[in-house]
Amino acid sequence: MNWILRRFILAVMALAIMTLPPFVPNALAATTVAKPNIIVILADDLGNADLGYRGSEILTPNIDELANTGVRLES
Repeated sequence: MNWILRRFILAVMALAIMTLPPFVPNALAATTVAKPNIIVILADDLGNADLGYRGSEILTPNIDELANTGVRLES
């Protein structure tokens, strides 16, 4: 009789483990931290003063806003 109880408990545990994975990603997604948005603009033939924030006559308001509120890597 003891072996029947052990097999029943193992079967119940196996069933619980098989039904758990669909719920695990949802539980983990609720606790994760939002990742930052990263935009990389790479221009090949852009001159030193071809953008508005660098003193150009050409108006580039969207790029100027990105440059003023973000991080500029210019080297």
